[in-house]
Amino acid sequence: MLDEKWLPRFPHFESTPKDFLSWQEQNSSFGQMAAFASVAFNLTDGDRPERISGVCVSANLRALLGVNPLVGRGFTAEEEKAGNGLRQRRFGGDPQVVGTTVTLNGVSFTMVGVMPPTLRFPQDVEIWKPMGFTLQDMEKGHFIWAIAPLKPRVTRDQAQAEMDSIVPRLQQPQVWSANVIPLMEDG
Repeated sequence: MLDEKWLPRFPHFESTPKDFLSWQEQNSSFGQMAAFASVAFNLTDGDRPERISGVCVSANLRALLGVNPLVGRGFTAEEEKAGNGLRQRRFGGDPQVVGTTVTLNGVSFTMVGVMPPTLRFPQDVEIWKPMGFTLQDMEKGHFIWAIAPLKPRVTRDQAQAEMDSIVPRLQQPQVWSANVIPLMEDG
């Protein structure tokens, strides 16, 4: 997991889209890097509007986690540019839900896949939406989290040292720095 810190006030904090994109481009410690941001959506289709928990994800997050959709497919990089519990509750578990249009926060989206019910990343979210950074997102500030596996033979300390060398080039004056945090410890 990669995030930012501003000590002593914020030891763990979301990163900015600009920092994330720079980390992706400038690092040599990680195989790939994906981003996600928790979002609440207003689902307004049908006669039962409801608030659902969701996450905006970079198109490569599914592959990075090694999870295949139960039905349909994952997002493409092109879709990024421009939840199973939900499928059960709103669509009666219909396996033909792929291709269905849903309205989230007043915008129509087509469902392209259904993830397995065992997937609970980043928490118990019900829907994934492609992230795709807009110009407004690039100016918003800190709102995304990053995840990235280390390349073979790269240690956490080496990755942290590399991130410590990248971050100062991104900000003047330097206020924030990066954290490289293991998601799981061996043992």
